[in-house]
Amino acid sequence: MTRIRVHPSFDAYYCGFYLSGLQQALPGASFQFTLTGFPQIPKHRCLLVVVEHNGQSRRIVIDPTDGPDIRPIELGWCDLYGKANLRASDRRQADGHKIVPIGPNFGMKIWGPLQSAAIFSRTLLAGMPSAELKEHLANFRRQYKYRCAEARYSQPSTSEDDYVFHLSSLWHHNPAINENRAAFIDACRRSPGLQFEGGFAPFMDGKRDVAGFEDKFCPRRYTMQEWLDGTSRSCLVFNTPAVLDCHGWKLAEYLALGKAIISTDLTREMPAPLVHGEHIHITTPDVEHLTRAIARIREDRDYRHRLETNARRYYDTYLSPKAVATRLALAPLPYTAAHPESADLTELPLPLQSNG
Repeated sequence: MTRIRVHPSFDAYYCGFYLSGLQQALPGASFQFTLTGFPQIPKHRCLLVVVEHNGQSRRIVIDPTDGPDIRPIELGWCDLYGKANLRASDRRQADGHKIVPIGPNFGMKIWGPLQSAAIFSRTLLAGMPSAELKEHLANFRRQYKYRCAEARYSQPSTSEDDYVFHLSSLWHHNPAINENRAAFIDACRRSPGLQFEGGFAPFMDGKRDVAGFEDKFCPRRYTMQEWLDGTSRSCLVFNTPAVLDCHGWKLAEYLALGKAIISTDLTREMPAPLVHGEHIHITTPDVEHLTRAIARIREDRDYRHRLETNARRYYDTYLSPKAVATRLALAPLPYTAAHPESADLTELPLPLQSNG
């Protein structure tokens, strides 16, 4: 029997993606929530699991956070540390051989309301710290209320030659991000014959807008379904590193949707290179170069099709929940590690897939 033990203090909004992947990679596995066998750690947003499969035990940390920092307690405990936003230099530290870049993920609807309530209750019974319960519950709610199931990203769509849809956020403490995104909006608006929809999303409270971009705001906020529909129609999309120089969720979503991506240089490691002209179109974030990139992808349908096809192939190979889970849970380790466990745990079946 394959058993997957899960530390109950995980962020369902960020980590449901990986729990779904573990179920896909190890069908029929028994999922359990427990504090037994895990280190005592302060509040965190990582996913800690122990995978017991084919008589072997593997301790895994999955760190989907925006920042590049590696958590030392978790690194010392685990066999593999999967990091979404990894600096290459961090693999040169002690235990750096355990660290692997897993690339960006995105929030995904894994459970509906009833499933979320049931799983939340199990994490509570397993010893979820009371100080974290409010946020823990809110993250279960966010994933089913605001996100879509993975299957939505696989629905066939056709990009339109003369349509671009783009939504992005402004950040108070990251002016370079704001300028890059503003330059792309300007480039789209200046491209002859191009229908552009979107811009900067207004803040929900209407009081925290960053000055200087008033002419680039959307008149309203869009739902997640509207974003997916518009992005699926768009002939191209734009990516730039987000807060803390991280891979934003949109990079993974664009790859999953099979889009022709215009991007500035990436600042964090990917599990394999995104090659300019094959998976992605890299350019500098000034209006002139962005305008040229937009024209190239609009006019050269073969080039656009190559980017679209290879983007989705890259997602399937390296970034999908199943691909990440397979790499961390089943691929050979670069060294020998075994952790026999003797805890007598009550097995709790875990429904991981949402029908919504």
